[in-house]
Amino acid sequence: MRFDHAVDWALEHAMARDRRIVVIGEDIHMIRAPLYTRFGRERVLPTPISESAFVGAAYGAALGGLRPVVELVMVDFVGVAMDALLNHIAKLEGFTGGRWRCPLLLRAPCGGGYGDGGQHEQALWGMIGGIPGLVVAVPSTPADAAGLMTTALAHDGPVVLLEHKLLSDLLRTSLGGGQRPGVRFDVPEAGRDGHVPHRPEPVPFGRAAVRREGRDVTVASLAVGVHRALEAAE
Repeated sequence: MRFDHAVDWALEHAMARDRRIVVIGEDIHMIRAPLYTRFGRERVLPTPISESAFVGAAYGAALGGLRPVVELVMVDFVGVAMDALLNHIAKLEGFTGGRWRCPLLLRAPCGGGYGDGGQHEQALWGMIGGIPGLVVAVPSTPADAAGLMTTALAHDGPVVLLEHKLLSDLLRTSLGGGQRPGVRFDVPEAGRDGHVPHRPEPVPFGRAAVRREGRDVTVASLAVGVHRALEAAE
């Protein structure tokens, strides 16, 4: 299964099981057209182009008993919604002594390497990972992508799931495809597709996967970097 298909496949499975899961974002009825076709406008909700508004709305939806998946077109735009993420979503459980929790998933493409410039090719996982109260997950394989999405949707606190654009067929084609002749994607082919279990299996947060055993050197990485490290090891 391709990387980006695996994420959406796990999300669709979870939405079929749990009616509390709703998807919110700009042009989401087109970007996630299969979900919109299956679940309708009540659960796949397009929004105005205002990240501060729809991330704040997702926070309210989580407090009201839903489990929102809120999508940014790119992680770079998290700055527009940082007040809701930093000062409200991340802090709710701590500020209420655990009495309130925020089961919200913020999903965004990240990273670059295709020529979109400094405001559209940032990773930001380090910055977001430094915010107490947030879980940040960055998959590197299709199985990771499906498994971390499954875990995130069952988690009772806020999660940020970042998907590297160079692992996504859709994003590589739309952002750096024929529009930019001569662009070369620096990602091994093995990073874009792989085996995924018949049913989505949760991948636990906070536990590293050993991709290759060795005796002399430890290389730790994530996203596209995992595949580049494996290629270098060969």
